Amino acid sequence: HGINPHFVSSIDPNNLTYEKFADVIPQVKDTSLICSSWVNPRTPQNFPGRQVFWTFTGKPMEAWLNSLMGGQVFTGGASTVAHLNLVAADILGCEPVIFVGQDLAYPQKASHAQGTVLQGSAPTDVLQNGNTEGQLVKGIDGSMLRTNRSFLSMKGFFESAIANSDKKFINATEGGAHIEGTDVLTLRQAIESCCVDADVRAIIDGQIQVAGSIDNRQLLDKFRHTLKKT
Repeated sequence: HGINPHFVSSIDPNNLTYEKFADVIPQVKDTSLICSSWVNPRTPQNFPGRQVFWTFTGKPMEAWLNSLMGGQVFTGGASTVAHLNLVAADILGCEPVIFVGQDLAYPQKASHAQGTVLQGSAPTDVLQNGNTEGQLVKGIDGSMLRTNRSFLSMKGFFESAIANSDKKFINATEGGAHIEGTDVLTLRQAIESCCVDADVRAIIDGQIQVAGSIDNRQLLDKFRHTLKKT
């Protein structure tokens, strides 16, 4: 649809994840990639973006790798790319944070929107009444919607992060579950009231120049020492 995001995030360790974006590779040369340390290596190797940004948790191995490369920022991890997007938005100082497409429920019968599964085909499965584990959640419009434990866990993560932040959060999903702590707006209202013209890519490029390139010498020296010792 001609929308070029400034960032795309990826955490999936499986080879199959590469197919999710392989067909749009020619269109993403002006987009940066945000990865977790456990992402499938084919993703950063083949994604032709402007820059790859790596995130590390405070777990011992990740913290060690991060420190060897001069990193100082640690995250709490992410179980979905939506969580990583929220973490990245917080690190970048973005405000307000606007959710789009975070249904976290099943307002319709289909389990996925058309064109969101692999190879771009439409889903053929529909949700059966027994597939949602008997869970209900309050929708943005006040109605009760079917959901499942996985979506409720994601919803809980968002609500916990929002409760522990002093930033403003907006849910412009226009459907699905209500996320506590967010103001509900339509996407058009959110764009008109919050989105101003800014040369975001120039800001990103300026920060990259200030940060400089990663010095891998200490990392390689430690690896060689470990290999020799082994």
